Amino acid sequence: GPGPVVWPRARGSAASAFALARRPNLKKSRQTEFSPIDLGDPTAELQPPEPDDLEERDRLILEEALRESGEAGDWERAEELLQELKRRGFKLHKMCWEWAMQACKEAGRWKEARDMIPRMEDEGLRVGPEAYNTVIAACDGQDVPQEALDTMRSMREKGWAPNLLTYLKVIDILLQGGLQEEAMDLYLEARDVGYISVWIDRGRTMDLREMTPQMSALVVRFETELRAREASAKKRAPKGGFFVITGEATKANNFRQRAVERVFKKEFNLKYWREPVKFGRIKVKGDALRTLGFERFSDKPQEEPADAAKR
Repeated sequence: GPGPVVWPRARGSAASAFALARRPNLKKSRQTEFSPIDLGDPTAELQPPEPDDLEERDRLILEEALRESGEAGDWERAEELLQELKRRGFKLHKMCWEWAMQACKEAGRWKEARDMIPRMEDEGLRVGPEAYNTVIAACDGQDVPQEALDTMRSMREKGWAPNLLTYLKVIDILLQGGLQEEAMDLYLEARDVGYISVWIDRGRTMDLREMTPQMSALVVRFETELRAREASAKKRAPKGGFFVITGEATKANNFRQRAVERVFKKEFNLKYWREPVKFGRIKVKGDALRTLGFERFSDKPQEEPADAAKR
């Protein structure tokens, strides 16, 4: 009888599937007539890829490695990949630079992130505000407040207006670096253009829940002084005063509330009433504001209350 069937070895998933599809199933006692599946040319995948396909594959591999470097904060590897992409003749599109700048931001390499902006312009790319915000974020925690402020100014010079997040980030970096006056000027600017508005409930409550402790101290310092000056200019003590809300917290993490109380107590010697910590609310009365205004911010002597004069 005929000898055993020897099946040829085939490489590639399509060739293997084709061979398996034609092999009879000897385990089944009842064999039905077999209809071969049309898989096309089984040797199609065995053909060597075209040169353009190889280049495209290499480009995608390099870009994927660059993206991963950005997420990991590996700025040195990101720079190497940028150079390799350029050496191979691949176009550095905008996402390549964003991944590289992200790596610099995560690593706190503000200088390298800043230097990428003119490099992007040399590649003919339009540099948007997100690139400047990335440089500013890279300055956070690096004790370079002036660099953050200069980057914001460069952003304006290029025609990009800073948004709320830009203002808050730069103000916070300035406060970390001890540049109180510059931070105050920037807060007033953001306040004037309407980006920052801390008063709610028809001006009776100062909302600091979304601010850092340093920013909270800056805002409460300025806004309380302004209210105290207004109160001292009136003949009678304003009714009601105002509230400050810092958000719910525990005694261990009520950092915003502590910052506000330090300003009230140590800087202004202002009397206030504190609700339990978990509510995160402080009340300043109108007569306390008026007293502060006369003692600290007014040249006029403080007048006696009307009822005291009658007595």
